[in-house]
Amino acid sequence: MSHPKEAKIAALLHDMMQGHDIPGIAVVVFDSERSVIEQAMGVCRLGGEASVTLNSRFHVGSNTKAMTATAIASLVEDDELSWETKLIAVFPELAQVIHKSFKRITLRQLLTHTAGIQPFTDGSEYDALPEFSGTPQEQRYQFTRHLLASKPFSTPGEGHEYSNAGYSIAASMGERVAGMSWQQLMKVRLFDRLETEVFFGWPALSDPEQPWGHMYEGDLELSFEESRSRDSRALIAHPPTDSYYLTSLGAPAGDVSLSIVDFAKFAQVHLRGLRGMETILESETIRFMHEDIQGYALGWNINKAGEVTVSFHNGSAGTFFSQAVLFPFRDYGFVSACNAGHPLAWEGCAKLAQALFDEFKDGSLHVQEPKKSSDDQQ
Repeated sequence: MSHPKEAKIAALLHDMMQGHDIPGIAVVVFDSERSVIEQAMGVCRLGGEASVTLNSRFHVGSNTKAMTATAIASLVEDDELSWETKLIAVFPELAQVIHKSFKRITLRQLLTHTAGIQPFTDGSEYDALPEFSGTPQEQRYQFTRHLLASKPFSTPGEGHEYSNAGYSIAASMGERVAGMSWQQLMKVRLFDRLETEVFFGWPALSDPEQPWGHMYEGDLELSFEESRSRDSRALIAHPPTDSYYLTSLGAPAGDVSLSIVDFAKFAQVHLRGLRGMETILESETIRFMHEDIQGYALGWNINKAGEVTVSFHNGSAGTFFSQAVLFPFRDYGFVSACNAGHPLAWEGCAKLAQALFDEFKDGSLHVQEPKKSSDDQQ
């Protein structure tokens, strides 16, 4: 049964694509029990023939952080880790190597960006690293050792500093205690339990007919603010095989691709937990993961307006954009993803988020079409 506002949401998505240079987009609006509205439209690649569907995979960027934190949370529930586990307890062999300020940092601090770790939000930070060797898991361990031997970016435990590298270190902790790679940990501890299919890396690497990312020509060499001010509007498809990609070092912070339906399954786990329901994790664990620490929790931004709390996060590694928003006080949320990562696309998705909030803040998501009477069915 379709929702009364389905056509209105479809028109909203169409207008947003046209006005914000977005080739393809998908969105799912859900409550704690089911997906209520599912929409996908546009093309997977400019110049290509494949259409975006609900099964198309999108790169969700930093929304991977909440996924990594959720997989690690299962280790916490199994008492293989605790949120207050000190890094040095997992890597005792680094005791004589790491900076003294890092000896007391905890898993929770790494996942809430309060551990004082260098951000690694810019490619130049990775370019300055020494060369690491071995498997991705071995490289992440070497990265961890390198970071911890360096001076903290900020005083651990004092202030919030968004850090992709902090999630790499947390993933390395998970790899050590679980005895498996981050990819295996994510599959076994999260995606298999959700019965979802994912790909690590750009989606079109798994199938060229999957969505390609898009940017304005030359924007990958510019900062976000520089690209915002450009007049050129030559939108180009980003080949998934070129030199622009996330390395294994940053993968736990942002390198998952999955369908919008599977993305919604993940987000719904958190909505259900926030409303006191058991899922693949205990409700108490989910609620802990959304506790506000300077506006951030474990993979989620937290926004409070009076007694109302909203959990949300955006994700982009440059050529895609995604967002996840949860309104537990109204029992609904939504996820969206598009195959463009330029500033105009970001602005369009921000407008989409506001529009979806305005449409359903009165509880109308839960309103269904009236059932037909027996006379109508004759």
